[in-house]
Amino acid sequence: MLIKYIALGFPNTEELFMHEFRENLQQNIRKLSV
Repeated sequence: MLIKYIALGFPNTEELFMHEFRENLQQNIRKLSV
């Protein structure tokens, strides 16, 4: 995931990684609460 952003040359790789991490976390929480 992180490597994908580096390969694409995003300037704020860390921000994008954290954003995707939070979205994945929210999806996992939804799965648990169902």
